[in-house]
Amino acid sequence: MPERRFLNILINWVLWLILDRDYNIRLARVYKNSIMGTFNILKTEIKCENCGQVRPVDIQFCFGDTWQLVYQMGEKLIWGGNDIGKANLNIVNVYGYGGDNVCPHCNKFFEEEQFDIRIERDFITAVSVMKDYKRYQEKGDDEYYEVTD
Repeated sequence: MPERRFLNILINWVLWLILDRDYNIRLARVYKNSIMGTFNILKTEIKCENCGQVRPVDIQFCFGDTWQLVYQMGEKLIWGGNDIGKANLNIVNVYGYGGDNVCPHCNKFFEEEQFDIRIERDFITAVSVMKDYKRYQEKGDDEYYEVTD
């Protein structure tokens, strides 16, 4: 029986690759439970809290069409696939996970870094080290919250 499920998934992925975008969007919604682990990446630089030098960091986040898309600061998010969140919100803070990182200047090890990614009308405008996770839990969605203040 597991072979049949695997074959079914394989056939759907092949169809995903060769058919039009509208079919891809419907298929993503049907199989959302099997592709929930997808995320996007923000490649950016932040100031090291230890030495003050700028260091590179890759931050994973789940907002917009989450399909392993890679973004830079100032880019506009893509929508219309495996969407998480809502398009065109005024100001949103999105939870970002940087994993384990080492500053190339001072060799300081940063474990399990978490970030706030600021998105304004679908454009990535800022990133900062997260100070408090509570705001993400207030509305019941751990991935983002709308900024109202």
